[in-house]
Amino acid sequence: MRSLTQLLFLCCCLAGAAQGLRQNKDHHTTDDAASADESLFDLYDEDIAAPPGPKEGWPHTEPFHTTTDEQLAYNKALDAEFHMNNQELMLSWQHRANVNIGNQESKTNPHNLLQEGIRIHRTHIARPEGATTGYYTGVTHFRHVNDPNLITFLFSAGRHDGGSNTFLTIDTTEANPFSTAQETFLDEDDVSTYTWVSAYTQKDTHNGSSILHYALFSGGSNFLYVGPSKLYVFEEDSSGALRREPQVLWVEEYTQRQHARMCLLEDLGNIYDDDDSLVSMKGQPDIIITGTGGLDIYSSLDGNSWHLTRTLPLVNQVNHSNPAGTAAFMGVTPIQNRYLVISSRASWKLARENELPDAPCLVYDYQKDIVVQTFSWGGQSMSVAAIGDGSQILLGNGGEAFIIGQPNLLYQIQERTSGEDGIDLELSDVQLFKGESTLYVPLERVDPTPDSSSEYYSTPRSDITKTRQVKSFPLLDDSSSSEEIVLEVNSAETCNLYYRKNEDYVSMILPLPGSEGYISEFHGGVYARGGDVLMLGDKVFVVLANYNGNNTVYSFDSQWLRDEDVSLAEE
Repeated sequence: MRSLTQLLFLCCCLAGAAQGLRQNKDHHTTDDAASADESLFDLYDEDIAAPPGPKEGWPHTEPFHTTTDEQLAYNKALDAEFHMNNQELMLSWQHRANVNIGNQESKTNPHNLLQEGIRIHRTHIARPEGATTGYYTGVTHFRHVNDPNLITFLFSAGRHDGGSNTFLTIDTTEANPFSTAQETFLDEDDVSTYTWVSAYTQKDTHNGSSILHYALFSGGSNFLYVGPSKLYVFEEDSSGALRREPQVLWVEEYTQRQHARMCLLEDLGNIYDDDDSLVSMKGQPDIIITGTGGLDIYSSLDGNSWHLTRTLPLVNQVNHSNPAGTAAFMGVTPIQNRYLVISSRASWKLARENELPDAPCLVYDYQKDIVVQTFSWGGQSMSVAAIGDGSQILLGNGGEAFIIGQPNLLYQIQERTSGEDGIDLELSDVQLFKGESTLYVPLERVDPTPDSSSEYYSTPRSDITKTRQVKSFPLLDDSSSSEEIVLEVNSAETCNLYYRKNEDYVSMILPLPGSEGYISEFHGGVYARGGDVLMLGDKVFVVLANYNGNNTVYSFDSQWLRDEDVSLAEE
């Protein structure tokens, strides 16, 4: 067990090493930089048959675990250092964000905001007792039904290097519910290559007494092993507590497909085959898995067993004669109780050839088992999300620390008027930002060293990104509210929150200082891979899953994002 002094010393060493490696470099690399980073490009290329990092593996990163008292003291010290290092950035965030998106300069004195206690806090979540790695790849949560003050977060871990999935339950009645939070292994002995996590809560169960929370972890791969996806169930008792250890309900027969990239648990309703036989029952969660083998849907009729009901192969699949084609399906989101919108990406090796990807995104009618539209040809789309009132689709493009150059684009859902059944996604006239480029350009290799907050903080942009995930959250619990937050998770760039109202242009941006990650000579790169947002009253909590680092939580008052609470100067 490390002492607090040892922990703080380690933190200072890592921060110093990371700061020493950060360089003042433009997003677009020079030829010299590209040559120098050739080895790093190979190191992080997910399409080659080798794990990242040195052959002996990365050693530990930030502190793994502490006692409750040590964790609390560590986070207080970390938060104090965070404010000292980023105070000037936080004081000027509103002015810089407004200038960047074309709004008027703020007349609010940022020093008054600080005096009123409106500032960003950052907290590290302690890893499970005995943890030796932190290769986190995704995060989500579910709220307990019988005690809504309890919320359980789920973290996937693994990818190339292998890891064990974790979870933690917080009590939201506490002032900072994450200050002493420590993860627990889902199954410490299950070390695999998990890539993503999704959750689903079933309130109406067969026996009428228990609440079931399902957790799906998609399996990935390394050069020796293809890990299966797994479905777990947590049972909640009448008091709101989790009744027992989570149980495995389903294990994927991974020989039916190749390496998984992402997953989704969603009730897709009743699904029928061509012979009108019922293959999926409404009220039961369907398992959706995407990856290099396409898309698979597993459905259940009884909540006890799942069987393969739909398989969608890659469209325009990559091969020797089609090197720019689709290498994997990535993100997936359901719309209109009938369709899945699927994002796709090509091989990262295209950046070497300065080629444009040829991996279209899809609208898939899972009821009829047909693709009704291909769109966004030329994009490297890692993630997809329905935003606003569900009538818009946002694609998150980019995705890697060493790749850059494509915008995150909004599409409008349009019903077909020609009498033909189906929908079409059309590029929206209103993107996230006024004047945002909607043109895809060839991928570019860049230095994977994260841009420091002081450089990137002043110029967050949605058209030059390294985005791994986009996701929308309502700012209020009221479903009629027109306010929403769009979370943009980037690798080696600051992760951002965008505030929109009435599906208009973004009017406020809040970059999260330090979320860009860092590279250290001790353990390599630490980058965000996934994120989640939790609204608790007027507080916003952003949870980031970091590959090769501790999971972190940013918290602040929601009024930082609102136009009406942070006044803008009038001409």
